[in-house]
Amino acid sequence: MRGAYVFDRTLAAADPDGRARLLDGLAATGLTTLITKADAATPALSAACHAAGLRLVGSVACLSDHAEPAERRRPDLRPVSGDGRPWQQREWYTGLVPTDPVHGERLAERCAGAAAGAVARAVRAEAGGSPGTAVVPMVQTTSSAALARGADWGPPVTTAGFRAALHHALDASAGGDLCLFPGEGLDGPGRRALTDALA
Repeated sequence: MRGAYVFDRTLAAADPDGRARLLDGLAATGLTTLITKADAATPALSAACHAAGLRLVGSVACLSDHAEPAERRRPDLRPVSGDGRPWQQREWYTGLVPTDPVHGERLAERCAGAAAGAVARAVRAEAGGSPGTAVVPMVQTTSSAALARGADWGPPVTTAGFRAALHHALDASAGGDLCLFPGEGLDGPGRRALTDALA
């Protein structure tokens, strides 16, 4: 999969022409998939994606507790770097323990509900995944304060840094898969870098 995650709020705010320009622009770079929140994956959006030559995938957040009841949230937990240093808490990681069996069961239930009768793959909350689990590298497109809505997305993403991250992700992925986040953060130089990397 070569995709881009686009916020549901961006898709909802766009008029049909604006949405078509966004989708056509993503497809023109060589991307094949648009990913957004499962609740936003409507038949109309699916048709618009299909018209642009993209497939649509609805997603469910796995390590963000904003949908959890307040009593289940763990603001005391922080992501930790490979060298053991705590990272600053970020919007997308807000204190869930990936191996928590209760969270894993709830996540599986949400995914099954989002599948709406389709065959759903098992969701595993095991550390390290399981046989057959696909891992798709994520590449950040921007650290825009406007898109982040106040969250800290780290230092600015430069064109050179983005290009290097693209090549690293494609090299690390067994099938040349990647997912850009957020897709709407892709600017002109980033589009050119992506088109070149996927060519």
